[in-house]
Amino acid sequence: MRTSFLAGLVLLAACGGEPQAQSADASAPNAPVLLQAHGTTTDVRGSPNCRIEFRTVNRGDLPLAVFSGRLEAVHATRGEALNTVSLPQVGVAELNRGQLLAPGESGSVWPLNIRGLGCDQVHVDFGKFLCSFQGRPCGRIAVEQQGLAGISAPQL
Repeated sequence: MRTSFLAGLVLLAACGGEPQAQSADASAPNAPVLLQAHGTTTDVRGSPNCRIEFRTVNRGDLPLAVFSGRLEAVHATRGEALNTVSLPQVGVAELNRGQLLAPGESGSVWPLNIRGLGCDQVHVDFGKFLCSFQGRPCGRIAVEQQGLAGISAPQL
C-alpha cells in the first residue's frame, strides 16, 4: 500500500510541471499545413489573462497562398463564447503583404488575447476558414496546442 502511494506521488509530481504540447488532430499527422497554438496565462492587476500565439507551418510541397480564418474562443467547460481583446482571427501575415509562405517555412506569430480567464480554461474552435496552396486547396490542417484546454482543427 505504501509503495503504490509513493509511486502515485512520484507520478503526480512528474505530471505537475508545464503542460506538454498536444496534437488536437491526431488523424492528420501528414496534413500539409500545421497550425500551432501556445497559450500563456499572465496576471494583470490581479486578474488572469490568456495570450495565445498562433504560428502556421507550411509542410506541403507548394507555396502557401491563402491561410485565414475566424477564431471562436469558448469556455472549455461551459461552452460560452469568450470576449477577446484582439481581433479573433488567425492568418499568415506574410500573405497579407503579397509574399507566399514557402514549403518548410513558418509564418509570423499571430496573437489572441482574452481577459479574465486562464488559458487552461480556453478552448479554440474555428469559424469560416480559407486555406490554399498556389494552385490547389490545402485539404487538411493539423493543429498542435500547448497551455490551452483544447483546440479543434479548422474545417475547410
